[in-house]
Amino acid sequence: METVIKIEKKYLIFREDARKIAQRARKKYAGEKARSFALDFSQVEFMSRSFVDELLNELQAIENSGRKVTLINTNPQLQNFMEGVNKKKQVIKKEMAGVT
Repeated sequence: METVIKIEKKYLIFREDARKIAQRARKKYAGEKARSFALDFSQVEFMSRSFVDELLNELQAIENSGRKVTLINTNPQLQNFMEGVNKKKQVIKKEMAGVT
């Protein structure tokens, strides 16, 4: 069974919020053998671009350590926003890779 971490805040604005969520997730699964967990965003009404950017960075680091992370119960508008930020991050990474 997948471990679920419920996000209680309605407004996620700062990069520090994303770091705290990732830290909470790392603590939660540190003693568990489960290889995956879910972040429940059902209470969240707003996310800033900087929060999403940092959350994506943190989730990538967690996944690089061998864990699978899923986001559940995310408001459709916020999901679209997160996907847009992720696409822009990918474009910037590609552009930066081409610069020497």
